[in-house]
Amino acid sequence: MQHYMQMRMITTRELLGRMHYSLVPSERDFMVDACDALYRRAHSRFNRHKHCEDILEEGGIELLLDVIKLWTQDEVMVRAAVRALTPLAKDTGDEAEHILELGGRAIMDEIQQLHRQDNDVLKECKQLLNVLTKKGSAIAVKEMRKLMVAMDYIKNQTLINNLLGKEHGAMSVADEVKEELKPHLEDDGEKAAKMKHGDEHDMLTWLYTLDYQKVTVTIAAHMSRYHSELSVQEAGCEAWQEYAATATDLRPVLTSGGCGAVVKALEKFKAKRRLVWKVTP
Repeated sequence: MQHYMQMRMITTRELLGRMHYSLVPSERDFMVDACDALYRRAHSRFNRHKHCEDILEEGGIELLLDVIKLWTQDEVMVRAAVRALTPLAKDTGDEAEHILELGGRAIMDEIQQLHRQDNDVLKECKQLLNVLTKKGSAIAVKEMRKLMVAMDYIKNQTLINNLLGKEHGAMSVADEVKEELKPHLEDDGEKAAKMKHGDEHDMLTWLYTLDYQKVTVTIAAHMSRYHSELSVQEAGCEAWQEYAATATDLRPVLTSGGCGAVVKALEKFKAKRRLVWKVTP
């Protein structure tokens, strides 16, 4: 009760600041109450979006995932943290995408396996996963359509590289940019992921770092992850169509599992004509 009264008197940003300093086993009781306080603010009818923005900007999503990792075996703590993530994922901002980028889906799968006998934990995980699947599938469709637009550029860069003769040491502008960015992409995965969503300069950088292998792996991964979502399977099949029409190298389709993804989509949605016609000659 003491924690509850104290938390009501401070702002969301101040609360998160205290939580960051309390991420130790000895502060377990405070962190349970703090997670509940975040849930109430993110779920509130008043200023809900503002609270969600503050939580996102102050690293609240990373913090809640760290809480789950630190107290993985503690069902009370896990339930409180997952419960706080759900209204954040439902918000209209980038919260759901950020949770996915940080590996939230894999963490939920692990928690469900560890606490498979706890119906309360399973219920909270299922609610969060439902939101992530719905929003994540929309994000996946958007990204695959962006890749479809980029395929023509990749084709041109491939032809330029072949014309220059890379085996003799010549490099295109795209290859020069890749070499320059390589250390940063390896050191900061989150920064690399954000390149997809930045301003025009970041979009150009993202385009320069694309190749056929990245395109095929991304499409196949989305189709596998959202295998029950018709919209994702449709977009994936359209992307494979575009790839087949424009690509100069079909080997990445085989190595990334693209053929298998199409077969599974047909098996799952064989009664959906709008998907079937996209993958049949």
